[in-house]
Amino acid sequence: MTAHRLRRRYGHSVLLLDWLHHGRSGSPASASALSASALLAQLRASLEHVGWTGADHADGRLTLAGCSLGGALAMLYTSAFDADVDRLVLVAPAGFDEPWHRLSHAGRVAARALVRATAAVGAAPRARGTPLGRLVAHAHLISDTPRYGNARDWFDTAAARRKPTLLVCAAFDELHRADAWARCRADDRTFRLRTLAVNHALLCQHLDCLRLDLDAAAWHAEGAAEPHSRL
Repeated sequence: MTAHRLRRRYGHSVLLLDWLHHGRSGSPASASALSASALLAQLRASLEHVGWTGADHADGRLTLAGCSLGGALAMLYTSAFDADVDRLVLVAPAGFDEPWHRLSHAGRVAARALVRATAAVGAAPRARGTPLGRLVAHAHLISDTPRYGNARDWFDTAAARRKPTLLVCAAFDELHRADAWARCRADDRTFRLRTLAVNHALLCQHLDCLRLDLDAAAWHAEGAAEPHSRL
C-alpha cells in the first residue's frame, strides 16, 4: 500500500523486491548459499535490470527503503554502491550488534547450532525443497544476524553520513535497536529518528499504518520536480 501511495502522491517509480527464499521467489542452489551477500547480489541485479544503477541512473536519486533484514541490506548496498543511493528509509533495521539478552543473539546461536547439526548428519542436501530445507536455508542466513556484514557503527561511516536518513524504531523492539547506534547522528539535521510505542513484529507488520508516504522529505529532496526511483 505504501508503494502505491508513493506512486499516486509523487509520481515516483517503485520497485518491490521479493528476497530469495522468501515469499514466492526461488531458492538458491544450496541452503548454504542463502546469505546476506547473496541477497545483496540479488538487489544489485534487480536494480541493474530496471536501469537504476550507475550511468543508467546518473541523477543518483535512488531512495532505499528497508524493514528489519531489508534495512540491513539497504545499508549494505549503500556501503557497496554509495554513488547510486540518494537517501534511506530504515524501519526497525538489523545491521548493528546487539547485547546477549536480545532475541537476535539467541536466534544466531540457535541458527548456527541447526546448521552444524544438519551438516553433521548430512541432512541439508536431502532436505532441499522441503520445509526442513527451507528452515536450514534460513538458518544459514540468520547465522549472520544481527549485523549481516555491515560495519559495526554503520551510522558513523562516511557512506551513511552522506545520506539523508529517516530511521523508524519500535520502543519495545526485542530484536533490533538501531536507535541505540544513532546517537552519533543526533546533531545531524539530515538524520531523523521516529520512535513508536510498539514491538518489532507490530512495526514490521503494520508498515502502511505509519503513512510514511506523507513524509515527503523521506523520499526526495525539497523542490524535486521529476519522479524518483524507489525501492
